[in-house]
Amino acid sequence: MKHKNELVGLRVGIGTIDYATTGIRPGEYWVVGGAPSRGKTILGNQIGVTSARAGVPVLIFSCEMTKEQLVKRMVPIVSGVAAAKVRDFRNGGAADYEAIQKATNEILTWPMWVCDPDGMSAEEMCAIAKLHIRRHGVRLVVVDYLQIVNAEGKDLRAKVGYSSNALRSLAKTERIGVVALSQLRRPVNEADRPTMFALKESGDIEAHAHTILLLHRPKDDQGQWSGTDEVIAK
Repeated sequence: MKHKNELVGLRVGIGTIDYATTGIRPGEYWVVGGAPSRGKTILGNQIGVTSARAGVPVLIFSCEMTKEQLVKRMVPIVSGVAAAKVRDFRNGGAADYEAIQKATNEILTWPMWVCDPDGMSAEEMCAIAKLHIRRHGVRLVVVDYLQIVNAEGKDLRAKVGYSSNALRSLAKTERIGVVALSQLRRPVNEADRPTMFALKESGDIEAHAHTILLLHRPKDDQGQWSGTDEVIAK
């Protein structure tokens, strides 16, 4: 009652989602689902950046990218310089360089740890997370992404379900927030909005998650991004 204007949980960084969900609460397991090149990593980064900038200790498992690649994805979020310009600075200017340098120096001060394993199992990931929780007081874990985490199972669907359940258990037992990214199949029609059925094809993830965010990034008639992106909260 005394803190009516404050969130109960950690911020996602998108005001409408923060208001609708009240944030990522301790013990909650969230899943971000999207087809390839639809912005899963960008949103996962934004969630991690939002908490780290606020002084919340964050651990990110980047199974697809190296630490350096992941941090480069964070620089545009912090600096306001376009991601294409950060990647290829030939069209950058002095003001852009100064903004990037300032953002990089800020990132170095955050309570954020990035682990970029290759072929790590779900059990190993949870063990490392628990170590960081004990040593550094980590309150948020972000995993990018479920389909390339090593796990038990006879097929990909079973493996993804196993990894997802392990991360759900980590959130519950350690009383922290866990956000896992999940890749969905490419839509037959680019204009189709993703549904829970697309997530179910990747394993029983929807049964584990407290909150699910599905990313919709349609293209126009010329095959270019339309700019009418959506984050569908379930």
